[in-house]
Amino acid sequence: MSGIDAYVWLAATRAQGLPAPLASLSAQQWEESTEQPLRDFIGFMQSAHRRLVSRGGGRIVVVIPTIAMTGAAGLAPWSAVADGCRALVKSAARVWGAASITANCVAVPAALLAGTEDDISRSDLQQPALPDPHLRDVAGVIASLCRAEMGAVSGATIGVDGGRWMNP
Repeated sequence: MSGIDAYVWLAATRAQGLPAPLASLSAQQWEESTEQPLRDFIGFMQSAHRRLVSRGGGRIVVVIPTIAMTGAAGLAPWSAVADGCRALVKSAARVWGAASITANCVAVPAALLAGTEDDISRSDLQQPALPDPHLRDVAGVIASLCRAEMGAVSGATIGVDGGRWMNP
């Protein structure tokens, strides 16, 4: 069968990586930085589901910043969007598994997604156990999750951040 059997979403825009105090955001800025990205993500998930169900299953991988689990000063909107995506992925994994659809998150350093060299993650976290990951490392994990042999992995958040954030 031909066609797409894996969908990947990146929960980030360059603007989201620019720290700003939450109290400084107008209602319109809040809408643009949180509500609209979440609506877009819901649309992506619905579209991916429709297409994957018609194919008999497939993979959804969502790339999020690790701040989805930890938060970060000045990045509340991005943290909220990323954690909202993560929560929806877990729910979809549970419900859509019966249709042979897996859904997982890959959590990477926020700086990698924001396109900055600065560490914009929480400074009070441990230093990474490994060197900072590169885009090729992230791409390798995504490719692995899309393989048929990974069909039993669903609803997981896999950290690709050199071991800085670790699941409790």
